[in-house]
This record gives sequence, C-alpha cells and structure tokens, in this order.
Amino acid sequence: MSTLKFGVDVKEFDDLFKNGNNDLQVIIDNALVPRYNSMLWRRYFTKSDMPTPVNEKGVALFEQISIVGKPDTLMLPRAAWTPPAEASMEGFSSYSGSLANYGFANTITGQERDYYAKMLQRVGGNETVLGTYMRSLDHLVKGGHATLTNLCFQLLSKGQYVTPNTTGFSANGKANIPGARFKKAGSVVWSNASADILGKMADEEKALRDATGYAGALSWKMDRTTFNNMMNNTAIKALMKVFVASNAGVLTTTDIPAIVGTLTTYNNWVSELMLPNISPIEIIEETQVLQENTYYKSNVSGWKTGNAVLSPVGVQGEIKYADLDELKVLSSVPDRQMAYLEGGIFGIMNWIDMARSPKWISEILGFFAPALSVFDVMTIVDTTTAN
Repeated sequence: MSTLKFGVDVKEFDDLFKNGNNDLQVIIDNALVPRYNSMLWRRYFTKSDMPTPVNEKGVALFEQISIVGKPDTLMLPRAAWTPPAEASMEGFSSYSGSLANYGFANTITGQERDYYAKMLQRVGGNETVLGTYMRSLDHLVKGGHATLTNLCFQLLSKGQYVTPNTTGFSANGKANIPGARFKKAGSVVWSNASADILGKMADEEKALRDATGYAGALSWKMDRTTFNNMMNNTAIKALMKVFVASNAGVLTTTDIPAIVGTLTTYNNWVSELMLPNISPIEIIEETQVLQENTYYKSNVSGWKTGNAVLSPVGVQGEIKYADLDELKVLSSVPDRQMAYLEGGIFGIMNWIDMARSPKWISEILGFFAPALSVFDVMTIVDTTTAN
C-alpha cells in the first residue's frame, strides 16, 4: 500500500473501480472534500435540508416557500360596538420548479491504462498513478461546483437560468419574482457619468421596503463592470473624494487622487453616513468554462453583466436535490464503485467497461436545481437600459 500525495493510504488503482469496498469514498472524503469548502455558490446558497421526492416518472418537483412580511399599518376608524377591520397578517408566497439531471465523465482507455501499469513498474508504487487519476477526478468535481455557481448566479441576477444546449438537452428554471421588481436604469444608463445612480438606488430601496415591509439589512449585488461605472460617476466620485479627504484630515480635495472609489471606501462611506435607503455593495466575480464539443471551449459567467440586484444580506436561496436512484441501482453491478459529495448533491460512479479494449470510466452525476428564497424581497435593475 502506498501513500498518495493527498495524504491518504490507497490500494491499487483498479480497486477504485470495483464494488465491495469504499476506497473511492475514503479518498474523496479525506483528500478532495476540503478543497471545495470555498466554492463560490456557497456564498449565497445552501444545500436543502431534505432531498426532493422523485415521482414514478423520474420527475422531481420542488416548492420554494417564503414568508411574506406585511408593513405596519394605521388603525382604522370604527363605530362603537362594531368589530374592527381585520389587519393583514404575514402570509406565504411560493413558486414551483423541477430538478434537472447533469453529468460529465472521464475515460481512461486500455492503452492509457497500460501506460499507467508501466509507470507503476518504473516508480515502484502507485503514488504517481493515483496522483494522476485524482487530478482528473478533482477536475470533474470542480466542474460540478462550477455548474452550481453558474446556475445560482444566473438565477440571482436574472430571476431565471437556462443551460446551453450542447448535448441535445437543456435545463431551465425561473423564480416567481414580481414583474414590478424588474426595473430599468433610470433616465440614463449607469455608464453615463451624469446618471443619478444614488438617487435611483435610494428610490428602489424605499419602494422595496414600502412594498414588502422588510426592515432587515439589504445590499446591492453587482458585477465589477457595473461597480466601476458607479465609481466613474461624477457625483459619486466627488462624494468619495470628500469622504477620503475628511478621513485623512485634509481640508481640501485638491490633492486627493481622481480615482478613489474602492469597494471598501464606498461601503465605509455608506456605513458612516447612514443615509436613508442607501445600502452597501457586494461585487460578484465569477467565470466558468463551457465545453461545447470535444475540441471547443469557451468562458461563460452566470451573472448578467449590467444587472444590479437589491436583496437581503446573506443567504439568497438553496440547492434543491434528489437522490441519485441510478447509482443505487447500478451499485450492485460488478466492477462499479460509488461515492457521494455534498451530502448527495453529487454522485461519483467508477466503472470498467469490459469491451474489446477495456475502459476505466469515472462519471459525476447530479439531479438538482437552485431555488431563490428571497424572490419576494428583491429588485433587479438593468443598469444598461434607460427608461
């Protein structure tokens, strides 16, 4: 038995593809799982507490529920000895959606396996072989997390998501955000230095709080391009210069650099001045790689460039998932070994295809969908389109 550089004792490479042991799960739990604790989707989404039931047709439907708060309202006049008008109470708002199946695979051909065997003989152990295999497995799992990140940020920034149709299949989902909460930039787009961005932000925050009665902390989520447009805004740039000069004990802004608008500076300004209906900003920066065919890959992002989202601080939704029944059925077939990650969101199946030339195949599967929990307490502003 040799020790893998990931810090796990492992058996021969082939043992990871045979049923009857849990070598694959042990390696994943000890060597790979700690690598994924900082995946970007975790910043705003959590795993659902329970799996979504799957019906007899293999369809998994979920319902996302949110408590709808009501604003405090004035008492109404009444005649003596008559019952008062009924005050509106908190209620529930919900929307439904369905989960979709996702997957990807890595294949080691017989020729490659033969090369691995020769590597074994040369190095006198399986550390190099297992290290090579674990890197390929790591790429598969990171691809699963990248998929969640892309879907989550599509949903948060647009209220819906659509996957590219590169395999003949496509998945989509939509949150039940009220239509009135999709707004345009204002009289001019935010990239115009003369735009009244702060006025627009204050108006939208007041409207959201008035409509929902939400009194908790809010924040604006946006991409780096949109934030840079804000920091290049004439009015905001002047405010930032005055704020920096004041904190530095300088009486004039003459010697303050023309560009002082960092995220920290802006949020400190918001925190210290506590202006009505002006909340801090969170910048979203993410990108993924889409494989459109065997040879062509492209960079994609989930966040809709130019959209600014006002919503409660903290968790925005959860990952709905279902049990991977395929793996349960296939686990009894010889030369197959299963492992799970993220409490069942992802499943790994290693198996050997004993054809004319055997293949050692690793598959990552998932049956999931992101769902927004703040769908009734959010506003999405398209900063690139004027009213």
